[in-house]
Amino acid sequence: MLATACESTVAEAGKTISICLEYQNEIPTLPKTEELQMLKEELQMICHQAQAKKPVFSAAGFFAVDYTMLGMMIGSVTSDIIVVLQFQK
Repeated sequence: MLATACESTVAEAGKTISICLEYQNEIPTLPKTEELQMLKEELQMICHQAQAKKPVFSAAGFFAVDYTMLGMMIGSVTSDIIVVLQFQK
């Protein structure tokens, strides 16, 4: 559940860029009012920040908490089971 929550949060943060670009495209190239100009500039800043600082969840900086973590855990458990089975023979 933790990996799913982290993965979906990162995916939602990625949607921020497309939402900002969508709203920017609705504003004319040369805004008629100062408010529209400020809105366009703020949307550009948000878009740049979202591109530069994408969220990453990690376990104290050791590894990323996402779906790849589940693959690593399954691989580790599988290799441990194989070693145990070999020692039993």
